[in-house]
Amino acid sequence: MLCTIMRIPPRLRKPRAQTTVGSDGTFIASDAGVDLRSLSRYTRKPRLFEAERRQFWADPYISQHVLDTHLDQSTDAGSRRLETIDSSCEWISTVYDRTGNRARSNAADAEHAPRLLDLGCGPGLYALRFQRSGFHVTGFDISPAAVRYATAHCRLSQGSAEFRQEDYTDSELPGSYDVATCIYGGMGTISDSKRDKLTRRVYRALKPGGLFFFDVFTRAYVDTERLREGWHIVSRDGFWSPGRYLVLESSHLFPRAAACADSYTLLFGDGRADRYLVWHRYYDSDEIRSLTRKAGFDTVETYTDLCGTPQYAGSFWIGVVAHKPL
Repeated sequence: MLCTIMRIPPRLRKPRAQTTVGSDGTFIASDAGVDLRSLSRYTRKPRLFEAERRQFWADPYISQHVLDTHLDQSTDAGSRRLETIDSSCEWISTVYDRTGNRARSNAADAEHAPRLLDLGCGPGLYALRFQRSGFHVTGFDISPAAVRYATAHCRLSQGSAEFRQEDYTDSELPGSYDVATCIYGGMGTISDSKRDKLTRRVYRALKPGGLFFFDVFTRAYVDTERLREGWHIVSRDGFWSPGRYLVLESSHLFPRAAACADSYTLLFGDGRADRYLVWHRYYDSDEIRSLTRKAGFDTVETYTDLCGTPQYAGSFWIGVVAHKPL
């Protein structure tokens, strides 16, 4: 679940959400010194929702580090802790049951099991629990390491699941689903145009009466969690590369667009430079309800999280339940 929103500790900084940014690895240093003009290309303020060709989540080395963080129970950096995941999956199943359907009653009947689309599924931590609640799960994630892990571990469950290594923000979503989920900020890491297209694709993929569960960042989250200006050196086996590198960190705010970009500029010993951006598009409840209804959903409920907690001022998250009309 690309995913994705961690605070990156010094010497092993890790990205907080799924995004699509990389660079061409231009050389900015030589025996003559550092080319500051070339370096400034990487440290400048990006264009709104700027994205380059390469996606770091698909990089084999980086995706393994992302997987390790998903599975680390000492932090909520990659995925939420299992206690919260359990509560969220139980609440989502209960909301589905209240619509007149019964996921759990079909747990032993794979042919009639309700179908759940898990976007940004990560290593399948939610998918495994949805299986146990009686859903047939189809998961999408761009990370090769996460998809391998999810496929291997969910096969051990009595339920059924399938996983695809694809960028769900651009992929077609074939099939007909009773429930769709995009959990832990995935809808808040993409541009407004991609968000609108994705929401419409999810709407088309759901059966009449289907439910879409997702969560997004608030301004309070961005104000508290965005990067502060700084730098550090990683000796080896860092998040971004196995070799030695220096990383410059900063955040760029776009208040009119309600967005923030966390920027990681990497300088390597051989003179190469690289940059990755992690975008956070933040919302308030009125805006997210309006945008979801515009895609066709009729009833849109908002909470503080996807455990059903009522909203309160200053919360970091908005949990959304959108109902497709019958």
